[in-house]
Amino acid sequence: MTRALFASAALALLALSPSAQVGLTDATCATNGTYGDGPPPATVPNGHIAWPADAPLWEFDVYRPNNRTTLNSSGLEIRDVTYRGRTVLARAGVPVLNVEYDEGGCGCFRDWQDDEASIEIGDDASVVTDCGTFREFRASAGGEVTIQTGIALSAPGVVETACEANDTPSNPSPGGDVGLFEGIAVEDYGDELVLTAHTEAGWYRYRIKWHFYADGRIWPEFSFAAADAVCTSVGHRHHAYWRFDFDLDGTPKNDVVREFAAEGTEGQVFTTESSRVLGGTADPTYWSVVDGATGIGYEIRPSDADLRLPVDEYSKTDALVLRYKMDEIDDGKTISSGCAFAFEPFVDGESVEGEDTVFWYRSGALHTAGSPFECDIAGPMLVPIGFELSTVDGVEGVEFESARPNPFSLTTVSRFRVERTQSVTAELYDLTGRRVQVLFEGVAVQGEWQELRIDGRRLPAGTYVVRLRGETARGTTRVVLVR
Repeated sequence: MTRALFASAALALLALSPSAQVGLTDATCATNGTYGDGPPPATVPNGHIAWPADAPLWEFDVYRPNNRTTLNSSGLEIRDVTYRGRTVLARAGVPVLNVEYDEGGCGCFRDWQDDEASIEIGDDASVVTDCGTFREFRASAGGEVTIQTGIALSAPGVVETACEANDTPSNPSPGGDVGLFEGIAVEDYGDELVLTAHTEAGWYRYRIKWHFYADGRIWPEFSFAAADAVCTSVGHRHHAYWRFDFDLDGTPKNDVVREFAAEGTEGQVFTTESSRVLGGTADPTYWSVVDGATGIGYEIRPSDADLRLPVDEYSKTDALVLRYKMDEIDDGKTISSGCAFAFEPFVDGESVEGEDTVFWYRSGALHTAGSPFECDIAGPMLVPIGFELSTVDGVEGVEFESARPNPFSLTTVSRFRVERTQSVTAELYDLTGRRVQVLFEGVAVQGEWQELRIDGRRLPAGTYVVRLRGETARGTTRVVLVR
């Protein structure tokens, strides 16, 4: 694989429609060694993304998994993230990733993310940062194949990894990898931008996605899968530890972190470093990080998937509130020096009041015995606070709220209200274009909220699109059903 550094100052405008464009500047092919080389030196981003390009809602720098910024790589790391021109994340990624097997399995591992795995990006994808090719043997192809590397723009809904390809009833012979591309795949859905990277650690395949929504939400998604049945038929538990350094509005020392015991309760402010443990699937606890001066911030909402795997002696924590320190970007452990996250020295009772704070969050997945190619999807939802924006951009003649929760596992709810009374139809479609539910059909009265309830209990996991059509009202939004 080409590992030289290529720089490009040209702007790539990658349009799926005139109103939905992705801008990529300062593109490079920087890589930064492997975990075996020890702590990584400073590196440069693989590019700066602006979306939409002509009037950005979101801007940020991206780092590919093989461009390590932490000892074992943080996967697909993002930095200097702005929403509507305001800093919402200084840095975010997954510096710690591990797995533990049931008794009789393969013990435990601290996994690495600097080894990229292939992605299916679709026949019509545009490779906008070309970092060269390399050859590798693939059993399913009966010989060597050529792998393209870089950053690619794909049509929405076509990106696949081992997660989708192997964990499907229609695949009689699961296993192996799919696609002939390594790097970052970008999908523009109009009201959502999705970045995907894929890594391998032995037989494991890890997919990390960042979902950026027009309404300000962020879904950091982590998926756990496999390309080989070595060990993975035995029950085991994966843990990915997200590290969020918010530095809201670019002022790192006035972010206030709160914990809420339930919806509608008064949040408890953290004053010292803390480790927190949730109470299982019924626990309504969530957190917020808010700029003490401007009031903007984010709620950190645990997903149903994360709640299904409670803390044990190995995983130790669900969340950490820590004072920022340069030497606490990760815990310094590799596959040869430790499995469990050794965060205990980080939590030493220091004050976080008026200090730069960092929030760690554990996403976990129970991989059931007897299902070696099972794909488990996890990750919290980050919900914006204080932007005074509740509706989806890009709609006409209607206020159309994004569904909450999203992703969801059973049901989710969106709502809309029209600017003038008219007949309206709202329908749910899968990504093949097949209508699967009628959500609303009738007369919508001017200014009155109408609820759209999506029932996912009889639907397969996947991505769905809500389409709303009226005489003057138009709108779409996207929901993700997970199991």
